[in-house]
Amino acid sequence: MDTFAEMAAKVEGMVTPRRWRHILGVMETAEELALRQNCSREGARVAALLHDCAKDLPKNTLLKLIEDSGIVLDEVEGELYPLWHAPVGAVLARREFGVTDLDILAAIRYHTVGRAGMSLLEKIIYVADIIEPSRDWPGVDKLRSLVFADFAAGCLKALDSAITFILQQGSLLHPGTVAARNQLIREQRSAERR
Repeated sequence: MDTFAEMAAKVEGMVTPRRWRHILGVMETAEELALRQNCSREGARVAALLHDCAKDLPKNTLLKLIEDSGIVLDEVEGELYPLWHAPVGAVLARREFGVTDLDILAAIRYHTVGRAGMSLLEKIIYVADIIEPSRDWPGVDKLRSLVFADFAAGCLKALDSAITFILQQGSLLHPGTVAARNQLIREQRSAERR
C-alpha cells in the first residue's frame, strides 16, 4: 500500500475541489467516531479517504471499470448511476491504492446504501458521509448530536434520514438500506430486552 500522504495526493488529483473538501470532512468525522467507538482509526482514515475516489469519474469510465472488473450490480444499482462509484471505488482502492483489508473495502463498497451485517467500520463511514461538517440539510445538526451521544441510535436515524430523502425524491430504494435499518432495529430491540 502507498503511504497515506501518497494516497491522499493521488485522490486529491482524482476529484473536484468540492469533493476533496467533502472527503476531508468525512475523514475528520470518521476518525473521531472511530476513536469514540474503539474502531481502528487508521482503517477509518483510509476508508474515508477512498470512499469517493471514483465519484467524479465520467459515467462511461465507471461503466467500463464495472465491466472490466467483473463487478456485479444488483437490479437497483444497475439503474442508479449515482451508486456506481461505491463498488468501483472499492475496486480502485484494491488495484490502485493496494488496500487489502476486507473491512475497509466493504466500507467503501457499501457507504452509499448500507447492508445487513454492517461492520462497525462500515457504519462509521456510512454515517460520517452523511454528517460530515460540510453537509447542510434540515436536521443534520440534530443527527450529528445524536450520533456522538448514542452511536447506535444515530446510525438508525441516519438510515431513516436517507430513506426519507430517497422517498421524497421519488427514487428507487435500495434493499440494502432497508436491510441495514431492519437489522439495527432488531439489535436495538434485543438490547432493550436484556
